[in-house]
Amino acid sequence: MPTPSSAPLRAVRTARGTGVLPQQASLIEIEPPECVLSSLKVAEDDDAIVARVYNIASQAVEGSVRLQRPFTSSSRTDLNEEHPTPLATEDGAVSLSLKPNEIATLKFKI
Repeated sequence: MPTPSSAPLRAVRTARGTGVLPQQASLIEIEPPECVLSSLKVAEDDDAIVARVYNIASQAVEGSVRLQRPFTSSSRTDLNEEHPTPLATEDGAVSLSLKPNEIATLKFKI
């Protein structure tokens, strides 16, 4: 029997649900291209969504992260998802400044 990590993905047709999905969609949008998503997951201590991004550029960048799901608040945390610093949200996006090669952990409360 395969382990969960080695089990192949399967497509399953179902009669549940109605409506039409767009041809393309994204859960998260990150700008500029020098800001790269390294992980997207559910938080360790609650149902918040955690996005980890990092700056691949050799210079500082100003970036933005937009979650395509409504959220009530956002914060920047350390890598352990602790010590939150609230982030201002404008039009559903948060802005952040990243030093060269800096990692940022963002927590979005749903």
